[in-house]
Amino acid sequence: MRARDVRFRGGAESFGVASLGAAILAMAMVDTAVMAAPCLSRVKGPTAGSYGFDWLQPSSAACTRLQPDDIRQFRTCTHQTNGTFGLKDPAFPCRRSEHSEVLIYVDKATCERNLEVMQSNGP
Repeated sequence: MRARDVRFRGGAESFGVASLGAAILAMAMVDTAVMAAPCLSRVKGPTAGSYGFDWLQPSSAACTRLQPDDIRQFRTCTHQTNGTFGLKDPAFPCRRSEHSEVLIYVDKATCERNLEVMQSNGP
């Protein structure tokens, strides 16, 4: 009997080796998708209650708590997972205009730490 002729029987069903391989691959793909889904759903964008500062206006930059109206003013936001200013804190750089981009962090302490590093490295 050749390998491609081998059949596995289980209950009323039978399927060949190729079908078994496809089934295993499909299950692995589903497992990967299920495990990745929570990670993908966590990063949706900045939320009201997070803290940010306008890094393009360094002389007046201060960490402020964002309100829903603030979030709606942003034209674009991206998620920067590798941090800012040499720190590892994830941030959302959100563009308001050509002269305004707010870096948003999860909490006030993280925002203040990044603001302090930015200001210490400034001119």
